[in-house]
This record gives sequence, C-alpha cells and structure tokens, in this order.
Amino acid sequence: LVVTVSGALEAVSLSSSLYSSVDDFRTNSPMHRISLLVESVCWFIYAVVVTLCGKMVYQKISNLPTLSQVRSTAKRNIINKMIIPMVFCGLSYYLRSAWMAADFASRITSPESTFEEGVGYWVGAVWIPTFLPSIMLLYSIRKRDRDTGMAGAEGGGQTSSLLHSNDDGNNPFVSFQHNLQIDDESVL
Repeated sequence: LVVTVSGALEAVSLSSSLYSSVDDFRTNSPMHRISLLVESVCWFIYAVVVTLCGKMVYQKISNLPTLSQVRSTAKRNIINKMIIPMVFCGLSYYLRSAWMAADFASRITSPESTFEEGVGYWVGAVWIPTFLPSIMLLYSIRKRDRDTGMAGAEGGGQTSSLLHSNDDGNNPFVSFQHNLQIDDESVL
C-alpha cells in the first residue's frame, strides 16, 4: 500500500509542469528520491517477511511427527512446493530492494548519474524481481493432476475430474475438503 501511494504521489509530481522531461524529473525531483527510499525500505521489509515465513514453514514441516516416515521423494516434493518458491521470492525482493537503495544512494552522492538506465537495471531491478516470483508462485499453486486422461493410461482411458463434485447439498465445502485430502495423499 505504501509503495502504491508513493508511486501515485510520484506520478502526480511528474505530471506537474515543474519538470521538462522524465530525465529532469529523475535528476531534480525530491519526490523521486523519497519514492526510491520508500520502495527500497518496503521491498526489504517484504523480503524479510517472506524469509521469516519460509523459516516458519520449514520448521513446521520438519517438526511433523510423521515426516520421518515419508519417502525421500515425497520430502523433496514437499520442499520443492513449499520452500523453494519462498526462497526465490525472498531473493527477488532483496534484489529489488538493493537496486532501489543503490539508485537512491547514487542520487545522493552524484545526482547526475542514475541506475535507471540500461539493460542491467531493467533486468536486475524490474524483470527478474517481477517474473521470478510470479513464475514461482504460479508453480507452487498449480494443481498437479497425475492422470493423463489418455487411452491406455491407468483407469482405462477414463479421466477423473479435477474437482470432486458436491453430492451433498447441505454442505457446500465437502468437495473442497475432499480435494484437500486428495492433495495431501498425493504428496505423502
């Protein structure tokens, strides 16, 4: 929310007639410097929160009493699905925070120079920290259906539905609970 408000204020400041170009705005605007600092701090806080959540999830998983009974491939699947996306998201947020802090520091030390130009900035500060968490979060929430639905596959070519239908009209959450049980059984 703070990053959004900061960006909106920066857009209002940019649209004012005080600056002749975007480069002039980046060089001379105190609002741009404030925005860089706010974004850097907010992305850092977000990265720390993701890191702490990842640590908590890892501790919860490792403290499960039945974890020692789980096959090593299932343990690897649990780690891949839960921890690896958090690690990559946290690293991406740290990377974005570092780029914003470096740009802020360069604006203070030498206002004429900028980190906001060139391929390095766009790849390191924008593309990687945007695409990598998006891809990792999509990977972590996707439904892995082991049934191919092809003729000759297990089940005689019959495809099972991805979502269990709700046969009980009294409890609308039966299908949701059933699908959670299927997911838990496929992981273990």
